[in-house]
Amino acid sequence: MRFKGLDLNLLAALDVLLDEASVTRAAARLHLTQSATSCALGRLRAALNDELLVPAGRRMVLTPHALELRDQVRQIVTLIDATMHSNPGFIPEQSLRHFRIAASDYIYASVVSRVQRALYRLAPGISLDLVPNRGEEIFALLERGELDLIIAPEEYCEPGNSRATLLTDDWIGLAWIGNPVVGDSLTAEQYQQADHVALRQAEPVIALDQQALQARGLERRVRVSAPMFTLIPELLIGTDRIATVPSRLPQVRLYAAQLKTVRLLFELPPLVETMQWHPSRDRDRALAWLRELLTRAGTDPAAWAD
Repeated sequence: MRFKGLDLNLLAALDVLLDEASVTRAAARLHLTQSATSCALGRLRAALNDELLVPAGRRMVLTPHALELRDQVRQIVTLIDATMHSNPGFIPEQSLRHFRIAASDYIYASVVSRVQRALYRLAPGISLDLVPNRGEEIFALLERGELDLIIAPEEYCEPGNSRATLLTDDWIGLAWIGNPVVGDSLTAEQYQQADHVALRQAEPVIALDQQALQARGLERRVRVSAPMFTLIPELLIGTDRIATVPSRLPQVRLYAAQLKTVRLLFELPPLVETMQWHPSRDRDRALAWLRELLTRAGTDPAAWAD
């Protein structure tokens, strides 16, 4: 397979066109107009002597040759990207790198918030794009090079990705300080009889707290569900409901005057959060440096806390 005469922009366009099989969607990902993307497709067709995309009813499909090219082109683009980001002379205070991370609001609040303070002081030219962790679709983004890092529970690790543990946290009970029903501790039976505020995640993903409870064989009666952990503490105030949250959730401390922690008199599996990145980025010194900051913040809750 030869790409003689193709510049890197055309190679990138080919990669996205083969992945999307749509000029419209490819244009959006490439941040180009549809006209410019159609022009790129025309040049690629001429260079490769193949139509690449052909109509099939109301949509476009890849030609047989395009299907053969797809994985090879992805490998080439990934290799080029890794080479461009090998950073042999990476200097944090001079870097203008931009990193895109996918994680939960819990990780952003408990870890990344402190890391961005460190970046402000140590590498002010580095920027972060923080996106929601929305299930399996984020792994496709990582594979395409549209994400630099995924932080997710170890249960969601993809076998082919490089990984490192970020933190291990315990689950705690949380209740309004004026809760007339809940005291300082809860047995498994009391826990299951109580009304709960809980995390809700889109199907088919099972919420982290629910996974921990299922592992223990426990059920609960959820009265209010929230899309983010950081919303849960405020939803407890003025009610007799309880919640199960990671102990390092910052809102536990922020609402300390209105909430109380409740000791759970039964064991739940710990929450283990893991960093994942594409293996092609193993030699990316800037990304490795960022992971070191994240690991420090993950293992030391006091790091960059002020």
